[in-house]
Amino acid sequence: MTPKYDSDPTDMSNTNRPYDIVVWGATGFTGKLVSEYLTEQYTQDMISLALGGRSADRLDSIVSELTTQNKGWDSIPTVIGDATDQESLREITQDTQVICTTVGPYTKYGTPLVEACIETQTEYCDLTGEINWVREMIDRFHDAAVNANTRIIHSCGFDSVPADVGTLLIQSFAIENFDTHCEMVRIYLEEGNGGVSGGTLASFAELFDAASDDPVTRQTLQDPY
Repeated sequence: MTPKYDSDPTDMSNTNRPYDIVVWGATGFTGKLVSEYLTEQYTQDMISLALGGRSADRLDSIVSELTTQNKGWDSIPTVIGDATDQESLREITQDTQVICTTVGPYTKYGTPLVEACIETQTEYCDLTGEINWVREMIDRFHDAAVNANTRIIHSCGFDSVPADVGTLLIQSFAIENFDTHCEMVRIYLEEGNGGVSGGTLASFAELFDAASDDPVTRQTLQDPY
């Protein structure tokens, strides 16, 4: 899709909205990691960041931690909303250039936010691994997103690392060493480090429930393309 901003899309200093990025679900396990990364890599002079979620007290606690740990941040605004309340999500998305959501299961909580982002022309990214839901979002909202000139980018978390980053590294190696790219790349993931968050477990449960009840979902899981 064509960027809707005339400036460099990596330059977030030119937005006329209050925030460049809202981390939605910032009090959760993964949301906190995303918030920590952003405040470590950037300062408040570089990006306008806000943290979003349901609990003002928990958000304030995260803000206190982050501003104590990172000298580049004196304060971080918070936004309060409900993942199931469409109007609440519209109010949040219309105030930011990008929303990064870590709130899953996306099958349960993701669709209203995608809709709100398209309505308010707000760029969206998530870290879902629920490919049946991703397929549904593409089928339902691709044309609307194109018409709104809005990027909806799924699976930016661990799911993109073996496939997207792994393929990039393999192709770079092939070009550097053999002066050509691979026509096909097959990737197998045998093991990895790190634990599994509660949100990930809940997403798996939703996925298995959907697959057991719906033959179309089972087919999508086998071949989402």
